Amino acid sequence: MVKPLRWLRFVWLSAAAAVGLVVVLSFCRFHTAENGFTYVLDFGETIDRPRLADVSRLPIYVHEGVPGYDSQFYSQLALDPWLTEPELESVIDSFPYRSRRLLMGAVAWTIGLGDPWRVLNAYAVINLATWIALAAMLLRWFPPVGVHEFLRWSGVMLAGGTLLSLRHALTDGPALLVLAVTMLLYESRRPWAAAISGALGSLTRETSVLDAVIFLPTTWNRRREWLVACLRGLVVMAPLVFWMAYVNYVADASVGDGAGHRNLTLPLVAYFGRWKELISAGMETTGAAYVVYALLGHLALTVQAAWMVCRPQWSSAWWRVGAVHVVLMAALGEAVWEGFPGAAMRVLLPLTLAFNVLVPKTRLGLALLVVGNLSVLSGIQDLEPPPRAISTVTASEEVQRSVDVGMPVIVRFGEGFYGPENFGERSWRWTSGDARMELVNNTTVPLTVRLRLTLAARERRPVRVVCGERELWAGDVEGSPSDVDCGLLTLPVGETFVAIRSRTVEFAVGDDRPLAVRVFGVDVRVEAIGPDR
Repeated sequence: MVKPLRWLRFVWLSAAAAVGLVVVLSFCRFHTAENGFTYVLDFGETIDRPRLADVSRLPIYVHEGVPGYDSQFYSQLALDPWLTEPELESVIDSFPYRSRRLLMGAVAWTIGLGDPWRVLNAYAVINLATWIALAAMLLRWFPPVGVHEFLRWSGVMLAGGTLLSLRHALTDGPALLVLAVTMLLYESRRPWAAAISGALGSLTRETSVLDAVIFLPTTWNRRREWLVACLRGLVVMAPLVFWMAYVNYVADASVGDGAGHRNLTLPLVAYFGRWKELISAGMETTGAAYVVYALLGHLALTVQAAWMVCRPQWSSAWWRVGAVHVVLMAALGEAVWEGFPGAAMRVLLPLTLAFNVLVPKTRLGLALLVVGNLSVLSGIQDLEPPPRAISTVTASEEVQRSVDVGMPVIVRFGEGFYGPENFGERSWRWTSGDARMELVNNTTVPLTVRLRLTLAARERRPVRVVCGERELWAGDVEGSPSDVDCGLLTLPVGETFVAIRSRTVEFAVGDDRPLAVRVFGVDVRVEAIGPDR
């Protein structure tokens, strides 16, 4: 007969394994045969900087209509982690700031043996490898024996900041793994090894130097222990200091250049400003999902910080880590809080981990775990698969027999369209006002097609669909998607331009883009060969 404790352990371990499998499989959906894992590197189409020549020659995934995100810079630094390529300074948006985070790039370069394609893909999957390693390591503090431990484990592994780092190939997840290793060594009474691990953390993300507080003595009157703690702190900081000096020498810059000047501000100013922003956004968007998730994430961080403040435990190394990140949280500037979901959830991941370790195993603790880990809702959203194509082309049996081409019509989105987006099973493209798409007749004869669109808007607005001087459709588009039949259209060989026109545009809360019409679908049905009669 299986003992109850073993049975429960098997159940909760199976639940954790199921969560891990879902995350791994979700991440694998970002891979394509053509682009590898470069989707998660967030190379943007509209970024006002060139790319390294080696990158430009590769089939990387480029996100249309957006400037991209931070990992497009970090991954290019991984191609030359020792910063010998002069071209880097023109490619990286803030060279002295970005290049301080050496470790991930150096590891990717080593795994890829310097080959640009292998290095980029290695950089893209490092977060997945560290996520799996962290998932296994956290079983030390959260053994699979009950609901409390499972909530703590999943609260960290599915946290908004953890999965945000995973999805966007950032440094926060790997830095959290290094913190866990450092704490493991410290609790195993190997403090100098822990200090060396902490030094690696500082080269992963410079805010990791704050984790050196674990070496502080538990009493105030032991001078020798304070001296030893300072020495260990120097071990943690020294590699970062020397590397920053090297970076600033290479970049011919001062220490403060490119340091993210909006990342810090006066205590609590940006924090309360974030509350105001989220409440206002929630009222203006009538509870849009992305605003709700950001609001719940901010509430979760607030609960975590409040617990640290209300229950001081100086003798606990975990509490000291959490407390120092509460101080960091208070000083974070607008650049870290702004946006949806915002960067603060990933910057403060050490606070999230410390909170889950320290919350007591009581009924109150269970409630705290639930509220303090609400950012998992935002995190799960980051596992959404890449947007699917919103255009479909079909042909009648007669056309398929007569036309010897794989795709008789190709749909291209041109000026006025943003890149593809998605939520859940739905994908779409916003227009910025008047937008134009091309219907390319890929055959050698004219074709008659029926064009159908699925359109929506944030609020009711008049929309026209035209081809040259011919109006295909005109009417009002509502907030919910509606199908629009534009009738039959003759496509001569080559390009035919169809425009979607809307007289007004709006700026959505939390989005600096003008938004007009949301196009959920473009359906082209090839009805016959020859012009419409």
